[in-house]
Amino acid sequence: MMLPPMEQRFSQATTRTRRPARSDASPLLTPGQIVISAETEARYHVERLLGFGGYGQVYLSRRLGTSPTIPEVLCIKVSPYIDSWMREAYFGQLLDGHPRAIQVYDRFAMMRPDERPLYCLALEYARHGDLSAFLRQTGKAWAERTARREIAGILEVLGKLHRGELLHRDLTPMNVFVCDARRLKLGDFGIVRSMSDRRGLPVRTLNPAMAPSEVVAGMVPKWQARDDVYQVGQLLAMLVKGDAAARVRTAEVRHLSCTDHLKEIVHRCIGARHKRYESAGELIEALGRAPTLLRAGALRSLPRTVWLLGVISLVNDAASDMIYPLVPLYLTS
Repeated sequence: MMLPPMEQRFSQATTRTRRPARSDASPLLTPGQIVISAETEARYHVERLLGFGGYGQVYLSRRLGTSPTIPEVLCIKVSPYIDSWMREAYFGQLLDGHPRAIQVYDRFAMMRPDERPLYCLALEYARHGDLSAFLRQTGKAWAERTARREIAGILEVLGKLHRGELLHRDLTPMNVFVCDARRLKLGDFGIVRSMSDRRGLPVRTLNPAMAPSEVVAGMVPKWQARDDVYQVGQLLAMLVKGDAAARVRTAEVRHLSCTDHLKEIVHRCIGARHKRYESAGELIEALGRAPTLLRAGALRSLPRTVWLLGVISLVNDAASDMIYPLVPLYLTS
């Protein structure tokens, strides 16, 4: 079976202080190499490099032999860093079977010829690549109904993290993947951390390309759940806009091709920090809540003070219109 080509995934760093992504990094695996898991004894044939980031490289691979739990086509993510590997392996177990999370099928370590270890994950293969590449290839905006549904799915995963007092901090279009039937799934949990206290997590590691400006500028000391919400708001706006090349500014929200209700939600997500939704759960509720529609000609659908002031203003305007034509006569008399 021939697989469609996928653009390499160039992550914009998951840290601003260390381990930057390098396009000239030496390959950790080679096409044609057979990788054997010491955990499950599964054997994987490495086919080609799909992409790389600050914490490792991802290769399209095939499982050799048979397995009831590991699909034939998958990805092998390999890293020389044990810390990020352990976190992703842990969250792979935590989110095992979740329909909106990239699945982890196997986790194991292997030795390189120089006897240095490599840490591997066998991951679900997203056929259409990451969201950034997909939007760049198609150049089409997503329908509002579809965007709402898919972002709500991503929020289900984020909500599980938030309920456990965990923060993702890297919700970028390069870490959201487009699977079959344009179904979005969240991957890459390498910098997820537990909140040090209820006020959040000290800002040390982040992706400046998608972090709130006040966080990047150092104006706030801690990353909070509302900053994860900011990133989800950006993803939602990018879907509706059909472009993930750059973050969406608040001034652009009014020009998005969606209802005023969704514009209000996006603006609250990416606008003033103190007005943002406090968690993924609050944003899910907002997306599922139908906008309030006012019935034309029904005064009781508005508060009494509002329609009373409106009536008074209407009378005043009518009186002004009646008096205005008499002003020239008054001035000439």
